[in-house]
Amino acid sequence: MVQARQFRAEHVDAHYASALFRYEKEFSIKFKEHLVFVSMDDKHTIKVGEPNCPVAAVERGKQVLVAIGTKLVVADHNFTRISMTLSVNLFSQVPDHIDESFYTGQVCVSFKENSFQPSSPMRHMAELKGKMTSMKINKPILLAYTDGGPDHRLTYLSVREALEGFPDFQSIRSQMSRVKSAEVPDMPQDIDDVNIKGSWAQSLRNKRFLLHHQDNDWGIAIFSTQRNLCVLDECQQLYMDATFRTAPRPYEQVFTILGEYYGRELPLAIVLMTNKAIGHYRQVL
Repeated sequence: MVQARQFRAEHVDAHYASALFRYEKEFSIKFKEHLVFVSMDDKHTIKVGEPNCPVAAVERGKQVLVAIGTKLVVADHNFTRISMTLSVNLFSQVPDHIDESFYTGQVCVSFKENSFQPSSPMRHMAELKGKMTSMKINKPILLAYTDGGPDHRLTYLSVREALEGFPDFQSIRSQMSRVKSAEVPDMPQDIDDVNIKGSWAQSLRNKRFLLHHQDNDWGIAIFSTQRNLCVLDECQQLYMDATFRTAPRPYEQVFTILGEYYGRELPLAIVLMTNKAIGHYRQVL
């Protein structure tokens, strides 16, 4: 059930949020042997009544069904002495492929009395650490997926302090580098050594992605798909941008071609170039 006030047919950040979650899943698949993937969330507060004094399960003013000849007498749910919050942690079983489900694994539920055990970043991390210890999970990377609430938002100092008990990036950097270097080929020193093939020339769906065979004479490699080229042909407006800091050696720049498609600017072709001369841009186009 989705409340009407929370329902959005579309949102300006929908694609950004979806892409971020996809990158997180790709990362977890790549390093699945070295990480634990946890989805964390607090559920709705449960109001707890007293003996022989039931609590209303609906808000004030809402109609309920009552048997004929009986009188509904319950306490107002806004004035109960005790309330409890459920905290749910899903320790996901990371699949081998991104199209498979991430919602299988071990579910852990804990109850907290709100007066003496209020939800806080420190309590969440302590409970998570205890569950990982009891489940004998000892992996260097913790990948947490949350709703970004105040108990999990990393922009809050209290959340960052609560994470002090877990390994930081610097402590596992060398281990991640060893895993990455085992799968990534050696970086070419010269353009003549470039040979893009196998999975590096395909998309995540195993479609051909390196459409233009790398032209080492011009120092050009064009990445796109047939679908993207069809969309590019339909676009009335094109945008082009280049960046230099992220260009892999021996290329000097990453040149991106975007098209406006149904009101959105989409990256449709990515080009690696070794030169910024006009002739090289003409060769790409």
